[in-house]
Amino acid sequence: MPGPAAFRTVRRAMAARLRAHGVPVTTHFYPGTHSPPYWERELRSALPALLRNLGR
Repeated sequence: MPGPAAFRTVRRAMAARLRAHGVPVTTHFYPGTHSPPYWERELRSALPALLRNLGR
């Protein structure tokens, strides 16, 4: 299985490709793993926009 460096490269390439096709992309690349502290921070940050776009 590829390591964290390979995944980092793929994530950045995906964001660049989306932007190249005119897709507005917001990214937050952090060192580390998919552990609860990272998810909690991002959910807290993204939740207001998610709810607005869901009409709530």
